[in-house]
Amino acid sequence: MLINADLEMALHLYHCTNSNGLRGILTSMSFHPSYCLEKADYLTDSQNFAFAMVCFADLLDKELASHMKRFHSSAYLKMRRKWAIRKGVNPVCYYFKNTPFTAGIRKIIEKAAEENKKAKDAKDKEAQFSPFLNGVNIMMGYLKQYKGCYWMGDRWSPETIFFTEREWRYLPLVENGEAYFLPEEFFHNDEFRNEQKQILIEHGYVLRFSVEDIEEIGIKENEDIEWINEAVNNGNLSRGLLGKVQKINVEMMAE
Repeated sequence: MLINADLEMALHLYHCTNSNGLRGILTSMSFHPSYCLEKADYLTDSQNFAFAMVCFADLLDKELASHMKRFHSSAYLKMRRKWAIRKGVNPVCYYFKNTPFTAGIRKIIEKAAEENKKAKDAKDKEAQFSPFLNGVNIMMGYLKQYKGCYWMGDRWSPETIFFTEREWRYLPLVENGEAYFLPEEFFHNDEFRNEQKQILIEHGYVLRFSVEDIEEIGIKENEDIEWINEAVNNGNLSRGLLGKVQKINVEMMAE
């Protein structure tokens, strides 16, 4: 059996971010879930949902620069894959519109919607959080279109091939073991969305890590390097982080 040596050696996952994101991650030594709105019309008749998640990309090192340019990132954390698996981070499942697989998934979702409506009409709260409905909810959180659009903050992105990210996700399972999401109309309410994110953080639904779980920290901005050095010297960050920091080659990012 032939194995692609590059993929076999890619024993890490990348989390790309910006200066503010990097500061928050290193200060708390944890990744905080954010709501990601993507079009899911292949499955739900244009009923889009934003699941709370932390995202990672299963990239070869040579793919990093184009990925960061695409998402306007200025920093990254290269995390050990063993840590991710231990923490329950899982690859997403990509799908096309017109395949037997997608048709089967759609039937499961339709069945779940019917059961959920019956439970709500009967005001049966226990039935609304049945293992089946929770399972479908979690499954949907790990589904992603092979090619589609995501919300860029003020508009939908151009059609994008998501598969090249080889995305992995952490989904916080709240209360009754369900993956938490916001319907699109609630996602666009900035105040409500931020409140819900803060509730998740306050209740500990974050993805924690140690210095040893980091393989590398890539930084483009000099201000970020200065901030890390100052925080380490003040005792606010572990000195072990300094050995992980690498300056990103700006010329590489411009290619």
